[in-house]
Amino acid sequence: MNVLEIHIVQSVPAANLNRDDAGFPKQVTYGGVPRIRLSSQSQKHAMRRLFRERFDRSELGVRTRKLARALAEYFPNTPTEDLEAALELLGFKLKKGMLDTLVFLSWGQVEELADLLKQHWIAIESTIAANRAAQAAAEGDGKKKAAAKKSLPKEFVKQVQELLLTAKAGDIALFGRMMASLPEGNVEAAAHVAHAFSTHAAFPESDFFITTDDLAGPGEASAGMMGERSYSAATLYRYAVVDHSQLVRGLGGDEELASQFLRAFTEAFVKTLPRGMQSSHAAYTLPEAVLLVAHAGEPWSLAGAFERPITATDGGYALPSIYAMLRRWQDLDTVYGPRPATAARLVVLPSLGVKLPEGTSIETATRLSTAIDDVVRAVSGG
Repeated sequence: MNVLEIHIVQSVPAANLNRDDAGFPKQVTYGGVPRIRLSSQSQKHAMRRLFRERFDRSELGVRTRKLARALAEYFPNTPTEDLEAALELLGFKLKKGMLDTLVFLSWGQVEELADLLKQHWIAIESTIAANRAAQAAAEGDGKKKAAAKKSLPKEFVKQVQELLLTAKAGDIALFGRMMASLPEGNVEAAAHVAHAFSTHAAFPESDFFITTDDLAGPGEASAGMMGERSYSAATLYRYAVVDHSQLVRGLGGDEELASQFLRAFTEAFVKTLPRGMQSSHAAYTLPEAVLLVAHAGEPWSLAGAFERPITATDGGYALPSIYAMLRRWQDLDTVYGPRPATAARLVVLPSLGVKLPEGTSIETATRLSTAIDDVVRAVSGG
């Protein structure tokens, strides 16, 4: 296993980046105290947004229940209901025009599916028309359903199912795919993203607000609405790991594309955060410290560094959190033996004055791009 690990210490001011169903910042109890949490899903969603800006659509996937809408691009003169009927003939289950479950397909698969439909469209249209006529006749006889429906040739349906099995897309290879109806099409995720949590005890706070009525006259109440919103501030530990070998397999052996997505994943994880309520908080921060590690062993999270909540020193949590993370690295090396690290790079804000422990295999890098190049080259062997 060749893996690339990303460890981040990042401070976020007043924000509600990832909230629960009641509107409060998500939390977790760890080390006996409540912490602020960012779910792994919310962090991955933020990264996928960046991928759509960096990569051509043909290299990415689409997660949707509106598959007919995706196909409509290739059938500009075909009614949407005909495309929905075609999907039903192929075995998809639809309700009100949407699939009963999300599908995660590469855009290449969508295009191939459209090509297959075009090749067989005369037969598809004929089958749709026959079924609609039978349904109309049954309703005319006062029956609820037609006695029988025509179907497409089994060979064609099987061809479509086989097409759905293989998806060459960077985000599918990274984040995986589960297909309950076609388990052969499941893709094991190359990237594992942990729930981020505050390195210290942290609690949601409440912001009371009043919205004024711009047209309130003299002597009239100017408050048009009053309410409360929750927010929090925290220094977070964030962690992710990518299995490079699995990423290559997920991309059909394309090592060059795997390296591109490994770089993009690393940069995206470092530079993006969930976007919840950012219009109200503008908590667009970047990490104080990023530790990138390439090695050939099993992944090791450094979350245990914060099981005992960090206490603020010099008025802050970031610096003691960074030192706690580095001590954990040294502790694990001492007890379990040094990991076969081929590259370990620490990028930290210079003004913090962080000094590496003596005897560590970690090297400092002044720029994030340099550190990413070093570890990607080390983990991919190129």
